[in-house]
Amino acid sequence: MSLIGDLVCYSGALVLLHAFDTVALDNGLALLPPRGINPWCVEGPCAWDRCSEEMIFSLADTVVTSGLREAGYEYVHIDDCWVGSRNKSTSVLQPDYDRFPNGMKYVADHIHSLGLKFGIYSSVGLHPCTHGQYPRENESVPGSWGFYEMDAKTFANWGVDMVKMDFCDTVLSNGTQINPRQAYTAFSQALNHTGRPMYFVLAASECMHPPHAGDPAWQHDCNTQELWAPELANAWRLGRDHHDRFDQLSAEIAANAVAGKFSRPGAWGDWDAVVTGGQGCSDPARRFPNGAGIRCPNMTAAEYQTEFCIWVMATSPLFIQSDIRNWTADMQRLLLHDELLDIHWDRRAVAGTRISTRVFSHTTCFIALAIQLQFISLDVRRLILHFLPDITNPRHASGTAFCGDPESPCDLWTKPLVGNATAVLLFNTATTGLARVAMNLSAVFGATVALGGVRVRDVVARQDLGVYHTLFTTALTPHASAVYRITPAHTLGTD
Repeated sequence: MSLIGDLVCYSGALVLLHAFDTVALDNGLALLPPRGINPWCVEGPCAWDRCSEEMIFSLADTVVTSGLREAGYEYVHIDDCWVGSRNKSTSVLQPDYDRFPNGMKYVADHIHSLGLKFGIYSSVGLHPCTHGQYPRENESVPGSWGFYEMDAKTFANWGVDMVKMDFCDTVLSNGTQINPRQAYTAFSQALNHTGRPMYFVLAASECMHPPHAGDPAWQHDCNTQELWAPELANAWRLGRDHHDRFDQLSAEIAANAVAGKFSRPGAWGDWDAVVTGGQGCSDPARRFPNGAGIRCPNMTAAEYQTEFCIWVMATSPLFIQSDIRNWTADMQRLLLHDELLDIHWDRRAVAGTRISTRVFSHTTCFIALAIQLQFISLDVRRLILHFLPDITNPRHASGTAFCGDPESPCDLWTKPLVGNATAVLLFNTATTGLARVAMNLSAVFGATVALGGVRVRDVVARQDLGVYHTLFTTALTPHASAVYRITPAHTLGTD
């Protein structure tokens, strides 16, 4: 079956599956993947995350003045850096008052006054993952275990719009391991009980590295999150924390590539937050407030572009965890790129996926179809048949890597868009040399090519490249990527 046929059949099956879903989370949110900021890599290397009221307000103000708010980045999310203790009388969560002297409702109210939304963090376990950035031996920093209903109500009372729930310190004093599916089900229902819609992020990445790997039921739930998490949350984390390193980014792309078929409106596969522009520095003298905006990036401009474009194509929630208070040229070019953001929020709301093209079989089928339907003259058909072994060979062009071919150092991603359009990403996975890469249009777009070819637009460069009929080729440096908007040159109709 052709790629187009696969997509049509899959889309129909998806509609039927969704019609019979029993969704525990019923909040009407995240019909498109959200955008926002997160301070996890702002004032030091990723995971430093020592947030404060002053820093959060500074970041929120920058969301407004930088144009990020108008571009749809509306959530200001505080990660594992705010909690202090529980009230000794009521057991209600309290912030670290040294960092948040006016409390969390005050923070939420201020963020709301800027036309933004406020997000907060906890863990379904005994403690948050970094204990609020206190030393690990400090056991006073609580998670939400045993207080799901109370904490959900507290967050609602504060005016919280988003809750991220981690999965840390999940072994109880009697040695029992908290089951992730049961814990997240309970908290998801607790959020529903508040009556306040709160965007819910299920972050069970630590579950993938279990302390009790011998429990089959627990291990099964950890390893099959994509099957149950979409029923409980608006987004679920696909892997561990994303850091400012290309080796990790490359591994994440390989591991998360199939998640698109489980993502859907209201329940998105979450690739974690991007570090476009680079993380903060480990030198305390270069951190906020004296060194605000100073970065120690670990990736190249090409690698940051690949990161951002993959997040866009995957239709992941898009949160920025680098310091937005001092823009780099790459940050402004990518984070506010209207054409990339239009693809991210395309109203078809279908997550992109990495595909594999079997160039020989698809091209051969296309040519057979063209010959059978007489799209081309008899003389041209004879010429094609004469050279068929050459033009159907995925390596017929010396030195050219065919994107999507299993043996090629070039990944091919597609994302269906409205108006019979398709977003395509080509990613050069090679580590050295300038690569000449190609996309076999017949393999990807089938009969559309036969009906007049396809128009190709370089999205990042904002440049129309013309009409192509068989192959599209370009040059990509190592670790670089490019995104193209493909539309039929002969319009058959729109959605």
